[in-house]
Amino acid sequence: MLRFAYATIALLAAAALSFAADRPGKLPAPHFKALLICFNGKVDAGSNCRMTMAKIEGGLTVVTAKLTCGYKGAVSEITWTYRGHKGGKDVYHVVRKFPSDTEAAKTKVMDVHFDGKRQVLFQDRSQCIVIELQPRGK
Repeated sequence: MLRFAYATIALLAAAALSFAADRPGKLPAPHFKALLICFNGKVDAGSNCRMTMAKIEGGLTVVTAKLTCGYKGAVSEITWTYRGHKGGKDVYHVVRKFPSDTEAAKTKVMDVHFDGKRQVLFQDRSQCIVIELQPRGK
């Protein structure tokens, strides 16, 4: 039963990814230059992985991507999909699989309404994952 639930979540996530990838020209450009950061340990730890999120400008279109970050036994696989705007905020669908390098991995799903202010998406004793505004000039 648990495998069926995970398979269903994976299938829904894959469907969402393909939907967004099929329609990049119909999505409005994001209002904010968002940065996804996975801190290994506490927030603002020196050990981290980061990636710029959605870009729809000129010939460059990125509406979904995956970030893998962590140490053996504590690796996160974070997949995000840009969905557009709602109420002046950029909307992202975020899926975290943790610890993705073990058989005990669990999946958490959330929709994020990003307004340019730092938000903690997931936090546990191993990692803190945030979305924040990319510094100017980057």
